[in-house]
Amino acid sequence: LCFGMLSEEQQREMGEAAGRAAAQEALGRASSMAREGFASAKSYVTNSPTSLRVMCFCLGGATFVIYVLGLFNIFGVLYPTEYTLNIFVMLFGLLTMILEANPAWINSTKALKLLYHHAFF
Repeated sequence: LCFGMLSEEQQREMGEAAGRAAAQEALGRASSMAREGFASAKSYVTNSPTSLRVMCFCLGGATFVIYVLGLFNIFGVLYPTEYTLNIFVMLFGLLTMILEANPAWINSTKALKLLYHHAFF
């Protein structure tokens, strides 16, 4: 088929159809690749390799220490919301450390068993 024999309208319609088909094919490939990527990332995080656990434990500890030091800010007396935020984030860092701790420790402590049972995420 020669494009010279088709009207301008027919050429435009054929171009649009080809563009739609190419876009749908590209979208299908991109979505399948994204699914594969998310599945492998989920598998990596779910299996929780030791290096990831250690990194999260250390970052939770750093968060805890930084916000404990923030409680000693004498200029913060004028801003009670700053103290409230420091306490909240400090507890979050502590919780991160607890959740990323050695799994063998969880079986030895009743409180940690309760935490894992009722706050599983």
